[in-house]
Amino acid sequence: MKLASLRPASLKFRLSRIDLLAIAGLLGVALVYFFKAATGQGIFITGDLTLSDLMSQYYPFRHFLSDSLKGMTLPLWTPYIFGGYPILAQGEMGAFYPLNLLLFSFLAPDIAFNYSVILNFFLGALFLFLYARVLNLNITSSLLAAFAFSFSGFFVMQIRHINMINTAIWIPLLFLLIELYFKGKNIVYIVFAGIVFGIQVLAGHFQIAYYSVVGTSLYFLFKLCQDYFQESRLKRKTLFSLDMLKPLPMRIWILILIFVMGGGLSALQILPTYEFTQQGTRAQGMNFEEAVGWPYPPAHLITFIFPYFYGDYADATYHAEGTLAWENCGYVGIITLILAMVSLILFKSNGYVRFYSLFCILSLCLAMGKYTPVFKLFWTYVPGADYFRFPNRFLLFAALSLCILAGFGMNYLLNKIKGKKLRAKLAVFFLTITILDLFAFGRWQNPTVSPKDWFAKPETAKFLAQDKDNFRMCSFGTNESWRMVYSKSSGWKGKDLALYLKHREVLEENFNMLYHLPSFFGYPPKSFGLQRFSDIYYYLLYQTLKLYGRPNEPLPFTNPDPAFSKILGIMNVKYILSFWEINDPNLEVVMKTDFKGEIPDVKVYKNKQFLPRVYVVPKVKQINEGEIIRELSKEGFNPYECLLLEEDAPQGSGMIEGSTSKILEYSPLKVVIQADLTSDGFLILGDTYYPGWKVFIDGKEGKIYRANYLQRAVFLEKGKHKIRFVYDPLSFKLGVLISLITLVLMLIYLGYRCILVIGKR
Repeated sequence: MKLASLRPASLKFRLSRIDLLAIAGLLGVALVYFFKAATGQGIFITGDLTLSDLMSQYYPFRHFLSDSLKGMTLPLWTPYIFGGYPILAQGEMGAFYPLNLLLFSFLAPDIAFNYSVILNFFLGALFLFLYARVLNLNITSSLLAAFAFSFSGFFVMQIRHINMINTAIWIPLLFLLIELYFKGKNIVYIVFAGIVFGIQVLAGHFQIAYYSVVGTSLYFLFKLCQDYFQESRLKRKTLFSLDMLKPLPMRIWILILIFVMGGGLSALQILPTYEFTQQGTRAQGMNFEEAVGWPYPPAHLITFIFPYFYGDYADATYHAEGTLAWENCGYVGIITLILAMVSLILFKSNGYVRFYSLFCILSLCLAMGKYTPVFKLFWTYVPGADYFRFPNRFLLFAALSLCILAGFGMNYLLNKIKGKKLRAKLAVFFLTITILDLFAFGRWQNPTVSPKDWFAKPETAKFLAQDKDNFRMCSFGTNESWRMVYSKSSGWKGKDLALYLKHREVLEENFNMLYHLPSFFGYPPKSFGLQRFSDIYYYLLYQTLKLYGRPNEPLPFTNPDPAFSKILGIMNVKYILSFWEINDPNLEVVMKTDFKGEIPDVKVYKNKQFLPRVYVVPKVKQINEGEIIRELSKEGFNPYECLLLEEDAPQGSGMIEGSTSKILEYSPLKVVIQADLTSDGFLILGDTYYPGWKVFIDGKEGKIYRANYLQRAVFLEKGKHKIRFVYDPLSFKLGVLISLITLVLMLIYLGYRCILVIGKR
């Protein structure tokens, strides 16, 4: 009995009851695989050699998203990291990704986060299963391909980059919609493909969305060629007939239409992110050496057979220096690999087998980066490719290709077997071995701990919360302390993760967001910090802490330059947390944890050079941008006497003794300050300067100056004033307008097509 139509009546395939049972089975497998997370008994804390991206970036970002959605505010800006940060524009929060909107609006953040991981594995399998069925693979072959793809090394190892797999799972659905378009010549499928691409961009991993454009374009061109040759045979024309070439420009425009529609839908994310990119560390792209800095050597192809040939990060045995296991793993299972070889050998005349064979080879050549000329050509000549590192991530397409090839291989073998019982036994054998193989492979890669234990408020957070001042904190040496915990725990494969729980006390970068404790630092500072923040961060590291030239040597920090605490003080940092001793006379230990043994105590230092979040200064000093940080560091520089600007401004006055300033309201999108100046001067707000912030002085819009390299300042005349800073970025408003127009046009077209269908009935 036919239940659910996947295609119009003119096309043959429909989902049967067995198909729906198979899909339910894929969901069941995902829930069993992540049983503790699915039942709320655990929260993912997937580790790395240094800080865990999952818990140091993605969970805090999405916790902030949850707070914003439940508080009915736009998650545009967070005051909790980088001294104030355009968190939406950075992109990786995935604020408008439909699944995130749904989950984080209604569920507790830890439950929503777990299911934002688990659903990837189900949806990735579902989309590939449907695609394989449209390619006329039988149910068991489609199931094997779907499971092998979704639980492959790429997905299991990249949970630490959740937005990456959020984006990657939609690629099979894009291929499916293109396939349906070419089979039915129905433009509706192209509209839906545009929606899917828009969802990919909103998911928040622009590299995979960019690679999706590459892969989708290649698949579209493959289908175009396939269509061309088929029409040539049907019309009995030569392969290079000019008449046959006439439809090609229109077809190419259809491909472009997918990305135009997707880009239009996701403009509310793209435009703020583009603005952020111009202020960020990748404004000019990156050089080739940086792009291929973590390579995928050809020797690592062995991991398609032996995934732990070079050891396992989970038990701290990984020994391939200069490489990252989670970036270099495309394992799809031994049976999958064998079946893929079967399709290559026995079924190579099939057009899809040929395409995916070539696609796999091309993907591997690109993934190998500097070891083949292919990636250098791609990086050099394809616009936008130089914004991304880790070409290893082309392994996604290698894994996809192998799984599709395996599906064809299994389908071919089963069709050659005449006995139904033997065919069923062989199908069950292939599926069972693949499931067991991939379960065994990925079992330890994504540990969980009790949410109650992980989110219990650390003692250091309780201590800092007692201070009601407007201050920032920062954590120093957390990469090194995480590495220490990782080493002493022998990875995370064992059941005892007590040291990881203790490490929470240092309130590592971004983790502070969970407890609403503002930090001047954030994670990761180089990849996603603003360029100016990065400049100050690395000045502190390599100039004041003298770490230049020996970044791999162990801490503690010894005898930092006095500028260390001074610059942090200017940036409103009152407390510094670290496992390590920081010997600075301007820093006073005001709290210690009591770990007794395995790891050092966390020290909380109070900075005697702390400056308040808002204060007034009498005058300015104009100085070249490149000299500001050194000027701030000088012993003779007094931040209360003048501020440093890079442009012309009113000079203020010589003295403003008796002037006062006070914060009346402080929220992510608005800061209200009351100031009373005894003479003309400047008010400094120790928050990050960024486009989109506006200031209103006594109701009239004023000018915000970039002060002290990174902060905001406004000129005030003598007297009482009410100053209101508002974050109202034009890039976001324009993006929302474009997204709404695109959505309305697409809905009008889809509605029109529905009316036509109903009219024909």
